[in-house]
Amino acid sequence: MIVTCPNCSARFMVDASALGPTGRQVRCGRCKEAWFQGPAEPEALRLEQTVPEFVIRPRTPGSNLPAIKPPPPRNLRTFGWLLLVLLLIGALAVAWYNRDTLASRISGLDSLIDGIFGPTALTTTAVLEIPSERISFTRQDAALVVKGVIVNASDIEREVPPLELVLSAARGGTVTTHPFTAKANRVPAKGTVEYEARVENVPPAAETMTVRFARKP
Repeated sequence: MIVTCPNCSARFMVDASALGPTGRQVRCGRCKEAWFQGPAEPEALRLEQTVPEFVIRPRTPGSNLPAIKPPPPRNLRTFGWLLLVLLLIGALAVAWYNRDTLASRISGLDSLIDGIFGPTALTTTAVLEIPSERISFTRQDAALVVKGVIVNASDIEREVPPLELVLSAARGGTVTTHPFTAKANRVPAKGTVEYEARVENVPPAAETMTVRFARKP
């Protein structure tokens, strides 16, 4: 309960039960005035005893700020990067497995693959052939005319690389090499393309001949 000094009007909070049922003599802590303070009203005493005690605490710094979304866990970011790398590796593997098909459909890709990975990167060596049994030759005065076909055994169209006619001596050793090209620069799937080479003034030492690709197809 609140007690007021009759002399200086100072107000004090006093426990009502400390005054007792009949009241008691009290003294002002400010002006030292003494007087008899009667007991608290029964209703006021009952309310004072039933009001629960509570504590007012200062607000925590930053408690009124909006919530900040925490960053994603590091393991989730790592998993995302790992998944991206695996997908990229898978795409490259599929492209490499189908490199022959891509090279046949994209102009210039076969030359690019040859330049980067070498002439054996594409598998055309086994599917482009120059059958020796289909080579024919005739002599026209001092000239030699050679004819034949290139066979594509694959299921896709392929580029025909340059050719060369090699004339050799009977005991081995190249006498001369004559470069030439086929009648078409591409051969269809499961198809053939013809070629013809003419060599003027064949050296007398040349007794055997071979037709081959100037570079690996």
